[in-house]
Amino acid sequence: MVACGDDRDVEQLRALIGKRPTVKHFRRMRTEKPATSLARAFRSLFFDRSTFGGMANSGPLGGYDQRGTGKIDSRWNPSKLATAIKTARRLSGGRTIVLNKDFERAIAQADDRSFLYLDPPYYQAGNELYTYQVLTKRSERMRDLLNSRLGFAARAPHIWWGVSVEDRKYGVPRIGHLQAANASVRFLSLEPLLEDIGEISLGGIRWTIVGGESGNRARPLDIGWARSVLRQCREQRVACFVKQLGHRPISGQTAMRLRSFNGVDWGEWPADLRVRQYPSL
Repeated sequence: MVACGDDRDVEQLRALIGKRPTVKHFRRMRTEKPATSLARAFRSLFFDRSTFGGMANSGPLGGYDQRGTGKIDSRWNPSKLATAIKTARRLSGGRTIVLNKDFERAIAQADDRSFLYLDPPYYQAGNELYTYQVLTKRSERMRDLLNSRLGFAARAPHIWWGVSVEDRKYGVPRIGHLQAANASVRFLSLEPLLEDIGEISLGGIRWTIVGGESGNRARPLDIGWARSVLRQCREQRVACFVKQLGHRPISGQTAMRLRSFNGVDWGEWPADLRVRQYPSL
């Protein structure tokens, strides 16, 4: 929005950011419906900088009572925002294209005049700041990329590569694809686990996450399936993390009645399922 406006819009937007956000302002912005492109641009910027993770549908940083560690204006730096707005306008040349497509196709569409910004730009310092977990169902594609163009990222210890394993037909074959990738750290996400996946080989796998499905339309998780995965992890010395039992946990043919909506309170679980291990790297 910023880059698409004219110079006057950019200057007006820069003027609007001079006043620091408050909870009162936040509540008002929630109910207001912006009538102009300038108002929409400011509203988008306001919620991006004053909410947790920049998610417009979440509450203000620090909470409505501002008792949290971060405050609503902790990410609001008028000087830096003004510079970013001005730079975006200059780089765009008055023309910006917003794409909603596979990242590879978007990159392939770019030409020598394109400016690509990847956020967060923390790859070089990432091993000191974050652990990235890359999870996919496109396991063959990931294997091929990690063994070729993404080889530099495959070897990075702070980037973990994983595949979803929900059932035997689609999920289990992905394990082999992941094992064939030259990745430094591999993990499996068995969430939601939809059936007994049988005996599996965990060679080269460092971590396994197990869980049931969330929501009112959740499919059941038989805790016997989770126990089978836990046993195999113990036998093959792989760290296992039981995340939740889901909205419809069962034991055999018997439904388990849990108070927590998605089975997240492990105080309600059988003792042998209270396992939350992390890989030692």
